[in-house]
Amino acid sequence: MQQPQVTTIHSRDNPLVKDLRRLAQDTTAYRKQGRVWLEGDHLCSAALVKGLQPAVAVFSESFWASAQDIKALNATKIVVIANALFADISALESPARMGFVMDLPASRAPQAGVPTVVLDRVQDAGNVGSILRSAAAFGFRQVVALKGSAALWAPKVLRAGMGAHFALDLIESVTLAEVQALGVPLLVTSSHQGSYLHQSHLPWPCACYRRSRQRKHWLRHVRFAASRFWPPPIWLLLLATWTNWCSSIRRWASRSSISWKSSASRSASCVFLG
Repeated sequence: MQQPQVTTIHSRDNPLVKDLRRLAQDTTAYRKQGRVWLEGDHLCSAALVKGLQPAVAVFSESFWASAQDIKALNATKIVVIANALFADISALESPARMGFVMDLPASRAPQAGVPTVVLDRVQDAGNVGSILRSAAAFGFRQVVALKGSAALWAPKVLRAGMGAHFALDLIESVTLAEVQALGVPLLVTSSHQGSYLHQSHLPWPCACYRRSRQRKHWLRHVRFAASRFWPPPIWLLLLATWTNWCSSIRRWASRSSISWKSSASRSASCVFLG
C-alpha cells in the first residue's frame, strides 16, 4: 500500500495548525469542524484498535524521528510539526508528542430498545468521561445527552473517557420526547423514597440517576412515570469508577434509592444521570 506523503510544518500561522489549536482548546470546536482531536498515544491506539482510520496523523518532529513502527500508519495524511508548535497546540500541561484528527461520527437519532445511559445536564467533563468509561465497561450501547450536558467529544471528556468513545454510540442534544421513545425500563434514583435492593428484582442492564437540583421540573416527569423504587448499593461498583465523585457517592448511597418504570421491553434499560 502506498504511504501518504509526509508534510512538515514550522509556521504557527499555518491553517491546519490553527484548526488543531481550536480542536484541542475549544470544547465545542468539533461541532463546527466536524472533526475531533485525539492527543496522546493511548487515545490514538484505542481508535486504531477499533479499526478507525485517522484523517490526519500529527507528530512532533522529535517523536517522528524515532517512531519507526508508526511510520507505516495507514493515515490519509501525515503531518510533522515543530516541537514548539505542538506544545502550543496542546491544552495539556505536559503535551503529548502525537495526535490524530478523526472525522466526527455522523449524527443519528437514539436507538430504541438498547441499553442506554442518559446524561441530564451533567456538566463536569471529567465526570462525563468517567461515566462513558463505566457505560462501556458495563455493556451499554449508547449514551444520550440532554441539552445542557457537557460536550461529549470535548478534549477533556475524550481524555477522561480513555477510549470509551469508540465503543459507544454518542448522541447529543436529545429531547425529552426522544428519551421517552427509547422503549426501555427507566431507572431513577431518589433520596426520599424506595425499598431496598435485596427486596426487589432489577432488570438488566441498568444503572443510576442522580438528581440535579437544577432539574426539578424534569424530575417530576420521571417520578410520574416511576412505579417502584430501589436503593443503589450495587451501583457503587459503577459509581466507584467516577474518580471525582467517589467520596460523595459513598455518603449519598446510604440514603438514596432507585425508581423504575417497566415499558414495552425489559431486555434493556435506560439511565438518567443528573
